[in-house]
Amino acid sequence: MKLMNTDDSKGDSVDIIFSCSKCNNQIAMITNPQETQMVKTLGLNIGVDIKPTKSFGEDIT
Repeated sequence: MKLMNTDDSKGDSVDIIFSCSKCNNQIAMITNPQETQMVKTLGLNIGVDIKPTKSFGEDIT
């Protein structure tokens, strides 16, 4: 599965679309407002062109 697109224009939820590289079927995942808030509170981003600013584990104490 490959991440194809994300849409957070609704503000309280995020639509995420994945595509199968073998059969080209697509599946969508929609986050609820609580999941969206948790992701934002953690400072995480969901998206196609997002590049991490820190390496994994850099902030873990």
